[in-house]
Amino acid sequence: MGAPIKSSSFSSSLNDKIKWCLRIYPKGCGDDESKDYLSVYLLLLSCPKTEVRAKFRFSLINAKGEETKEMESQRAYRFVQGKDWGFKKFIRHDVLVDEAHELLPSDKLTLFCEVGLAIDAVLLILHKEADLSVRLQLIEFTASFAFVTEKDLRTTPLF
Repeated sequence: MGAPIKSSSFSSSLNDKIKWCLRIYPKGCGDDESKDYLSVYLLLLSCPKTEVRAKFRFSLINAKGEETKEMESQRAYRFVQGKDWGFKKFIRHDVLVDEAHELLPSDKLTLFCEVGLAIDAVLLILHKEADLSVRLQLIEFTASFAFVTEKDLRTTPLF
């Protein structure tokens, strides 16, 4: 599986006391089912309460600056400090490295994360247009994906 890559922490201007980060597993999250995928998780780093409920959405930003390959949680999940939720099969390696999709311009992977907080049973979605949103957090990872072929994914570490 290999060690995950952690993003820097981020929060929203609405509530800067809740800190998040992304946890990325380039070779899946350690089981045979996800070994051919990039796994992506949202991790709660700190929160003034014992728990927070949140929905989340991840997407990739392509070479044109457009969101693509979106995945969204179907419900608000219960996060406690140190707990993560996400997708163990976010995107297949062969799709990620396919130049036709333009997902790794200059060998850089850019993830977009949008978080919606459930406050007192009401889900507050932090939309794109809102300037108080976590959604502006673009997480960039520089990696040497250009040399990786489908065959290499089985034998060569991505990072």
